[in-house]
Amino acid sequence: MGYSVEMMALFAELGERGQLDDVKRVVDLGSQEIHFARQDRSSNSHKESLRRAICALGGASISDDQLDKLADRSPAREFYAFASKEYKALDADGRYGAPFDFNLDAVSKEDRNAFCLTVNAGTTEHLIDQENVFRVAHDLTRRGGLMFHQVPFLGGIDHGFFNYNPNFFSDLAKFNAYELLGLWVSPAGTYTLLPWSDSMVKHLKATTDSDYYVLLYCLLRKTSDLEFCVPFQSGYESQQHPDNLSRYSYNVDGRLMSGTYAVQLSAKQGFLANISGKALLSELSRRIRRRFTGRRD
Repeated sequence: MGYSVEMMALFAELGERGQLDDVKRVVDLGSQEIHFARQDRSSNSHKESLRRAICALGGASISDDQLDKLADRSPAREFYAFASKEYKALDADGRYGAPFDFNLDAVSKEDRNAFCLTVNAGTTEHLIDQENVFRVAHDLTRRGGLMFHQVPFLGGIDHGFFNYNPNFFSDLAKFNAYELLGLWVSPAGTYTLLPWSDSMVKHLKATTDSDYYVLLYCLLRKTSDLEFCVPFQSGYESQQHPDNLSRYSYNVDGRLMSGTYAVQLSAKQGFLANISGKALLSELSRRIRRRFTGRRD
């Protein structure tokens, strides 16, 4: 999918807010290009989103000639070079190093927890092993680092294997104690990013027109170095058999909790996302003490 006008505009906004101040090392899931459409490259206002993003990331202002070249399908590594960021791309094509297969490979020891920003600019939808690729993104990102996703939401028939729903990212965040910093949607051709809310559903319609689609953008922050937790869709957790549920883990305030305990406590105290991790851990500790001491609190 590549780096779009909307993605550059969002990077610029996040950078100007200071949310990208700690970004020093960036890794791309895929050998990405600055993928502006032909009409975008001819528009000064659209190209300016690149210049603005570079400055917001701490880079120096670039010339008009450099801007024209960058907008014309330059590799993403050139964008990060202007922004003075260390950059690495992983991809099965091996364009920038040893080939990496997101379906089958694990993160190397040297790359584990090594990057401040992990970017998925339209790669994961082409992969059959969704668990592995999101585990890879998790393992690449350092504690406190950011994960940015630009993925298909509605339409785009046969673009990839998968489209994504907003609840996928909210549940991914819940199981892994990520901070969900933002969800946005962008209908093709509007050059607009709209903060996501459920009330928007009635205004968005899927289409079979291959030229029309809606993209979903997500920004997450990783809060701990614990292992990746496979999410289970909210609303169906309580329907799992306890033996199956016990195989899942939740990251709660930097500690792993069995899915059995997590769902039991969420049923008692309310939906898990709406109670603090400390409350969950306190309740779990109380139950363990009661079991071993025979006391009834």
